[in-house]
Amino acid sequence: MPDRTVYSLTDRGREEFSGALRASVRQFSYDTNIFSIAAFFWTRLPLMNSRNFCKNVLRFCRTTVRESKNK
Repeated sequence: MPDRTVYSLTDRGREEFSGALRASVRQFSYDTNIFSIAAFFWTRLPLMNSRNFCKNVLRFCRTTVRESKNK
């Protein structure tokens, strides 16, 4: 089997990663790339942020459905 490179996050990288996930929780948008990444890693967030992430997604979905009905 060939050698492989294993990467790990520095403390600064962890801070950036957590900050990016928290930002996606605070403001959900229809950018599916950001959503997919955040959804995959949301368990890395503290429980309260995970709940907020789910609430923001649900709020976005409800708003989108309501707006589509009003058209």
